[in-house]
Amino acid sequence: MGLNPGDLATITINAAYNLNGKTLAQLLTPHTCPPCPQTHCPNTHANYDAIKGESAEYQRIHTKLSGKVSDDDLTNLLNSSPSCSHSDYDDIKQALADEKEKLTKKEESWELEKQSAQAEKEKEIINKIITDLGLTTHTHTERERERESIRSSDYGNQG
Repeated sequence: MGLNPGDLATITINAAYNLNGKTLAQLLTPHTCPPCPQTHCPNTHANYDAIKGESAEYQRIHTKLSGKVSDDDLTNLLNSSPSCSHSDYDDIKQALADEKEKLTKKEESWELEKQSAQAEKEKEIINKIITDLGLTTHTHTERERERESIRSSDYGNQG
């Protein structure tokens, strides 16, 4: 069936030339989704993002593997168990637990030292402020001496 010049124009507008009840012009007219009435679109592409994500993931893995890993290679990789044995696994696990415990104790010790240093610094700052402002505070020993002197003088006056 050869076409002569002008035949395409005749086919596109002539209803006698049709496929599935549509003229060629109707078949060539782009369609829009959703919902898509064409047989190639059984649904409304509701899962487009999921499919696009899967495709992107496939492309990432394919690129990482340089496209050189076969299905058999992947199956062997997934089904194989490690070839090395760790007879000292429990020893290593216990050593790790011991080191973690030591580290935790050191961290706790450092935290206590930090809190102590902070309290000491705060006390130092408060004493400096008191001194700079000319305020006075009696230390515990000075108060005790004053009390002793008052008691002594009261006992002396009573006798």
